[in-house]
Amino acid sequence: MKYIFLIIMLQVSALTTAEELIDESHHVISLGGGLGVSRWAEVHGFDEERLNLKHHYDVAYRYQFTPSWGGEIGYMYQKITGTLILNPLTSAYIDKVSSFRLAAVYSQPLSQRSSFLFKLGIAQYNVIANLRYDDEHVDTDNEGVGALTSLGWQYNFAPNYEFSLVYTYQKFDTNTLTANFGYRF
Repeated sequence: MKYIFLIIMLQVSALTTAEELIDESHHVISLGGGLGVSRWAEVHGFDEERLNLKHHYDVAYRYQFTPSWGGEIGYMYQKITGTLILNPLTSAYIDKVSSFRLAAVYSQPLSQRSSFLFKLGIAQYNVIANLRYDDEHVDTDNEGVGALTSLGWQYNFAPNYEFSLVYTYQKFDTNTLTANFGYRF
């Protein structure tokens, strides 16, 4: 009987330690990937409707100041998967897009393990595109800074691991859905 009691006590203390690790872990590194769409040609003055379908990779570091508030620095690299031409008057193809972001992250708990995420920040972006109009070929490199907003859901599936699905809109008219895996330490 005392051995059973000892085993139960060790299990309870191990669970308490795992729960405390979640609260004490201030650093989070996450890797992710996903899909997105943009209407970049319309936004930049081309008389056409074109949806660029993209896949992307995302790397981020987040520091949790409190369980609800954090700050995030991240990098997203997007590559065009395909283009749906709705009105082919010109040809404006985005080759690749990269962006760095700095954002405040707010997390509202929904249950013991899941929470709602909201990010608001700025992104520095670089869009490399190939433009063709009347047999003219021009490569462009468009850089800028703009707003970034994200909404998402996060699930802590183990003491130091998290999974999240995040929808992000950035100023250069790109919408992405990203699945991230994060590690807390």
